[in-house]
Amino acid sequence: MKKIGLVAGGIVVVLLGGAVIAPSFVDWEKYKPLIQSKVEDATGYEVTFGGKLDLAVLPFPHLVIENLGVSVPATAGRDAVELLTLKQAEVSVALLPLLSKRVEVNTVNLVEPVIRLEVAKDGTQTWMTEKLSAGKKDDSGADQSADAGKEQAVTLDNLKIEKGTFIYADRRTAKETKLDGIDAVIKADSLSGPFEVKGDFDWNKQTIEIDAQTGRMEKGANTLALQTTVGLPASKSKVNFSGVVALGGAPEVQGETSVETPDLSAMIASFTGKPNPVLAKAVNVRGMLTASADKADMKTATFAFGDIKASGSIAVANLGGKNNAPMDVQVVLASDTPVNLDPFMKSAGGSGTKSAAKGDAATKKPFIPDTLAMPMAIDARIDATLSSLSAKGATFNNVKFVVEKKAGQIRLVEQSGEMPGGGSLKSSATLAYASSTAAKNGGVVYSNPTLNFETSATAQKPVTILSAFVPDATIKSMGTLLKDSMAVTAKGTVTPTKAEVNSGSLDLGKTKVDVAGSYALDKSGKDDAAITLRGSGINIDNFIARDVKAENNAVAPAPATGAAKPMETVIRETVAKLNLPVDLSVDAVLDNVTMRGVTYNAIRVNGALKDNALDVKSAALEDSDGNAMSMKGTVRDLKNLTGLDIVLGGKTSDTEAMLKSFGVKTDKLPKNFGPLDLSVALAGEKPESLNFTANAKAMDGELQASGNVVNALTKPDVDKIAARVMHPNFEKLIQRFSPTYRAGVGIKKELDAYANVNLADGAYDVTGIKINLGSMALAGDVRADMKAAKPSITGKIQAGTVPLDQLVGKDPASSGSKSAGGGASKSGDLRWSRNAINTAWMQAYNMDLAVTAKTITYGNWVLDNADLGVTLKDGTLNIAKMNAGVQGGTMALSGTVKSSAQERQPIAMDVKADFSNVALEQLASGFSGSKPIKAKGKASLNMAVKASGLSPAALISDLNGQGKLSGENVVIEGFDLAALSRSLVSTTKVFDNISGLVGGALKGGQTSFDTIDGPFTIAEGIVRYDNFVMKGPAATITNKGQVNLPLWTIDMTSTIDLTEPEDAPNLPVRFQGPLDKPGNTFANSALESYVGARINQKLQKELGEKLGDKLGGDDALSGVIGGLLGGSAPKATAPTQQPAPVAEPEVAPSAGETESATTQPATEPQPVQQEQKPAMTPEEELIRGVLGGVLGGR
Repeated sequence: MKKIGLVAGGIVVVLLGGAVIAPSFVDWEKYKPLIQSKVEDATGYEVTFGGKLDLAVLPFPHLVIENLGVSVPATAGRDAVELLTLKQAEVSVALLPLLSKRVEVNTVNLVEPVIRLEVAKDGTQTWMTEKLSAGKKDDSGADQSADAGKEQAVTLDNLKIEKGTFIYADRRTAKETKLDGIDAVIKADSLSGPFEVKGDFDWNKQTIEIDAQTGRMEKGANTLALQTTVGLPASKSKVNFSGVVALGGAPEVQGETSVETPDLSAMIASFTGKPNPVLAKAVNVRGMLTASADKADMKTATFAFGDIKASGSIAVANLGGKNNAPMDVQVVLASDTPVNLDPFMKSAGGSGTKSAAKGDAATKKPFIPDTLAMPMAIDARIDATLSSLSAKGATFNNVKFVVEKKAGQIRLVEQSGEMPGGGSLKSSATLAYASSTAAKNGGVVYSNPTLNFETSATAQKPVTILSAFVPDATIKSMGTLLKDSMAVTAKGTVTPTKAEVNSGSLDLGKTKVDVAGSYALDKSGKDDAAITLRGSGINIDNFIARDVKAENNAVAPAPATGAAKPMETVIRETVAKLNLPVDLSVDAVLDNVTMRGVTYNAIRVNGALKDNALDVKSAALEDSDGNAMSMKGTVRDLKNLTGLDIVLGGKTSDTEAMLKSFGVKTDKLPKNFGPLDLSVALAGEKPESLNFTANAKAMDGELQASGNVVNALTKPDVDKIAARVMHPNFEKLIQRFSPTYRAGVGIKKELDAYANVNLADGAYDVTGIKINLGSMALAGDVRADMKAAKPSITGKIQAGTVPLDQLVGKDPASSGSKSAGGGASKSGDLRWSRNAINTAWMQAYNMDLAVTAKTITYGNWVLDNADLGVTLKDGTLNIAKMNAGVQGGTMALSGTVKSSAQERQPIAMDVKADFSNVALEQLASGFSGSKPIKAKGKASLNMAVKASGLSPAALISDLNGQGKLSGENVVIEGFDLAALSRSLVSTTKVFDNISGLVGGALKGGQTSFDTIDGPFTIAEGIVRYDNFVMKGPAATITNKGQVNLPLWTIDMTSTIDLTEPEDAPNLPVRFQGPLDKPGNTFANSALESYVGARINQKLQKELGEKLGDKLGGDDALSGVIGGLLGGSAPKATAPTQQPAPVAEPEVAPSAGETESATTQPATEPQPVQQEQKPAMTPEEELIRGVLGGVLGGR
């Protein structure tokens, strides 16, 4: 037995030694082709051995393979596909259990295995060769009953994978899933389990840990117990599952599942690389998960996000992406926990908003993300109900929203809630992505998004909700505006770079505004904002909480004691306020707007402020009284105020009232200024030089002007002006400034005046002057030098016919006395004003003008070819010449007028005038203002006068000087002294009635004078004639008397000395009364005495011859004749009753009294009592008969 035992032991040793030594003598390389052939025959795979192939039995069976490769051979239309590469595989098995038919695999080490499974574009699984497909078909019908119930005893102590890679590629969708760095340990008690897997791998640049345990797969069982934890160590997140896995058919799991992370932002960032601080909260999701290869759902789930708790369900469908359809996720949430949005809003508000306002393009955040990256294609729907949602103290109750995502579109299907303080909120929105791109990691990147939204809200107490989002100071400034309910609607779109409200409305009390607008991000500069407003019934005073009544009663603040800011500084500071952080465009039309207590019919603004340029297409302000202001134009560089092109307009029915409403003083504005229609255009590169065009319609006229404004911001001035003034009635235009002005008919005409004005070295050159006033035309050039302390005006004026009296307001029809009785006032004629002459203009500037005119008319003066040279220097007006033709003669006038620099000081004048060979009638008419005589012939007048005084009346009263009136061959119409002489010489005419003789001589006819010589003196306004002689063939008239210019009266006695008969007496005629309409008295007594004597002589001669002896001698005859003619010689004739002298006119009535049409005499004339004549004797009857025959028979 011992020997047998030794033999057996030796055999074992030999066998073991052979087992150890024998493999060393086997060349395993020779078997590689055989192995490759067998594998290819069985599977169709190509196997390559790039390294050694080694097999050993002791100390335990093990196999080593290096650089193994397995691939699917190329076929028609498809390249070869590499399925597996393996750097090294080492397998060791326990030896002794093999003797009992048990396989105990001690270790399996797979180093850097790479497995690649690929689905071709046609959907073919490339790892399935034809042989495998054929074998699968064969195996499907094979009888496996022999093996039924048999389980091979295999245990796996340790399967270790080092640095493995698994790739799954689907060429149909160009998606590729790759697991890198697979390090895992797998254990199994048997081929039926239980199994234990523990390891990690990298996916999407994230390390994922897995720890799973399964139960044993019992015979006939359909499920397998599974407990697993999948973790993300980077974010400390994990997914736990405890449940069962369905066996056979499609895989399916069910069990309690939880998702936990201390920081949701970190977990998302581990996949996207973009943290979101808003989501930096702990998240815990728990529920019963039911999942299969295609779908999963979690019912009765609970959710926790920070302090927010919710319950609901999650359902996921199409997990496998069947037919390339996206995964579908349905979430239903309900929370009784208050949700506070403040943390989310703070985080969002700090994400570069301030930097964006400064125009830093790099920090500007899009309104919505440019892209949306999803780890996979997902459709989803979230249905959430919240008991309350709060933000900045405002709480919205019963909030519900439904969000739905399908493909590249996310919709806010519904949003509703109760507003703080009462009211409601409803919203809907759609976020649509125009394109999508598949990511290499299998995800989807959506791009080109557009958000369309629509919302409506009502608030019973607007202040409650606005106080949560608007500063307290602003809320306070809005005063009682927020006491009314508010309704808001908005509909618009949002893209990453632009938010737009296409239509919206705001109803607040009686205020209704329709709103539209947009805000666009600009990476290269300022953002672009636009707003469109349409509204009515807007009380801006309510918005700024003004107390208009208190303002009207408030005392104006005391002016600042410091120096006022220069105008340029004020303007630039105002413009600086327009330097907005955005480019802004506004289109606003607001009706019935109240500002500062005034209601305006409309406010219209359409303009833009972009890239420091202002572009106002139109801006207008209109009120209910017809007042309107408008503006349009551009400013290319608002900061530097360059590139200006602006048109300003204004229209008002009451200029004074409109200016007062804006606090503008109107004391210097003409009274009853009335309507104004103004338009001004300004254009230029810099404020130092701006072209302008202006048109103003006011006071029934129109002003047109164009030119250049210089130094507009410092000392504004104008240059290169072309101006035109037009008015239909010159008189009415002047009356706007001087209501008492009255012009003649010739000046009540249209005015059309034009001139060019240029500025050079502080002087204005006014050239091309053209003035048409009715029939009057003026032209010329004037220069106004304004740079000196006292401006200087020089120039030349040419004129046609100038009706000077009508121009200055003198009405020829009103010449003469203005008193009702035709007389003058005792204290002076009303024509001389006692108002002080305003001489301020004489001290204000110096002047040197030359004026020529074809004709100048003034009253009864007609001056032809007038030539005037006048200078004004330091208050002294010097008329160097005033020459003109006057009714066939000439006029030469010169003089000076001196004024004082002190107020209310008299002026002094010294004038010399020379009228030569002027028609006498026109000369008299010119000075008197009427036509006192009708005459033919020419006269000359020389005079020199001086005067001083404060007023015209004072000047006339102080008039002193002398002069002389002379003429030759003058014929004066209206009286015939030659006829009077002939009547007195005639033996028959002498018996005519005396009044008939005088009347015949003084009514009609004419009297010639060979010479006129009338020297005169002037003292205190009274012109005295001491020996004014008029000599002619029929008579010589000597005039003596005075003309009182202050009283405008005449008192002159003209003594007529008839040439024939030689014994004719001198006949005095007295002229007395108003200068322009005097009365006259003819002294008939001398003429009657003369005629009576002639008759007596004639009768004595005739009767003496016939009756003298019958009457007792010459004395008796004379007595009888005298009796027949009216008495004896001493009583021959009663003198003709002398008319009472013309009464001095009554003092003109005071203002307001009514002047009577005629001045009544103090006493009525009494009828003369006729004496009863005694009956004639026979002798007297006889003589009367003789006289009748003598006188009647001639």
